Amino acid sequence: MEPPLIRVFESIYCYQYWEQQDPSKLLASRENVAPGAVGGVEERFCKVPDVQASVALLQGNLNLFNGLPCES
Repeated sequence: MEPPLIRVFESIYCYQYWEQQDPSKLLASRENVAPGAVGGVEERFCKVPDVQASVALLQGNLNLFNGLPCES
């Protein structure tokens, strides 16, 4: 079963954020982190405003582009 897409995006942004801000929060190195960075940082550390702002912006853009009509 695949994890929800937004959680995967959150994990990626979270891993990148803590990689820059405080690498001691990382649970695994880039070589060992799961696809999509899930499991690379404890989820509770992903609720910081900078990470959530990135997720919200991406989600808004996804909603915008998913709402555009496409040609068949």
